[in-house]
Amino acid sequence: MATLKDYIKDFDLDTFINMDEFADDHQINGETIKCVVDTDIFDERSTQSGDRSGGVFKDTISIFIKMSDIEKPLIDEMMSVDEDDYRVVEVKENMGMYEIELSQYDY
Repeated sequence: MATLKDYIKDFDLDTFINMDEFADDHQINGETIKCVVDTDIFDERSTQSGDRSGGVFKDTISIFIKMSDIEKPLIDEMMSVDEDDYRVVEVKENMGMYEIELSQYDY
């Protein structure tokens, strides 16, 4: 039996990285790149897990970006997103896209 991945292996990434639907232009390491920046999932997690202690706030975002648009970032590498600096926490590869989890601390 075919899996969902089998059906969409030739998935057109432009459907997801679509300026009329999900994506926006963002400055990634000084380049303008179409991608999806998600902060909602981490906002929900941080209120549940209590990511705030001693006056230090952890800001976490996730970026969905075509693998063809950037080189694969390395864990602990610094990445600039819209002129804010983040540290790469995790990089997942899925169906031609990177899901990059980034975090920064605000004191």
